[in-house]
Amino acid sequence: MDSDKEKLSTARLDDFTKLGRHTVLLCIFAELMVLSQLGNMLYMMYAGWAKSNTLCRPDRKDVSGGEGSCSAPTIIGCGEHDLTHAVSSKEACDLLAQLQANSSCEMRLDVQFESVNYEWNYLCDGTKEVKNSISMQMIGVMVGSVLFGQMSDMYGRKLTMLICLFGCITISFASSYTHNLFWFTVCRFVIGVFNGGHIAVLLVFMIENLPKKHRLWINTIVTWSPNMVIYAAMAYYANNWRTLAQWSSFTTIPAFLLCLQIF
Repeated sequence: MDSDKEKLSTARLDDFTKLGRHTVLLCIFAELMVLSQLGNMLYMMYAGWAKSNTLCRPDRKDVSGGEGSCSAPTIIGCGEHDLTHAVSSKEACDLLAQLQANSSCEMRLDVQFESVNYEWNYLCDGTKEVKNSISMQMIGVMVGSVLFGQMSDMYGRKLTMLICLFGCITISFASSYTHNLFWFTVCRFVIGVFNGGHIAVLLVFMIENLPKKHRLWINTIVTWSPNMVIYAAMAYYANNWRTLAQWSSFTTIPAFLLCLQIF
């Protein structure tokens, strides 16, 4: 009796959390959340893709040794002038500038994924503008991590995650209808804030609700690595940044609905 009382007196809340159906529900919820997080973090890897050092050509290997990796917008010519002989993107850009300075030829591109660089012509020196946009989005992630991390301590994890998920759903969908880089950056900055928020909150939420003996292996399985394959497939079939933004929004909806059911 004394030993039982001693064990009971030293028991912690973690000791009463057991592996069961609720844990499975939490894992499904975490998987959906992680897919949303990864999608928003890696979105610009596709939406802002433009090679700056090597030139990919569909008919031959590029100078980096890769083959068939021509997803980034590639300058292949200007009017009737062929630029596929250039050994780098920089050389192609220099040749393009010379041609356009002396004539009104129209640039020709080869592309598999239509990024913002391709649609809004942020190529060559213009890629710097898109890189600056990405930097602003990462600042948003840092702001959201601090802001919503504190908010979750004050008002609860569930409410904070619901706000972040709803923000990601609505703003990601809205960003697909922007028509210039400024408003695109504004939308992606706000998404970064919400995304940084539920990245910070989810980890704490899972640790608080998973049985302590199973936290390590569950967090090892439900992680970003497997979802990179899923998101790469989404990008492949989306084929352009607007569709990918909408799909990223739609895939976040199940996480939002499931979050409503979590206590």
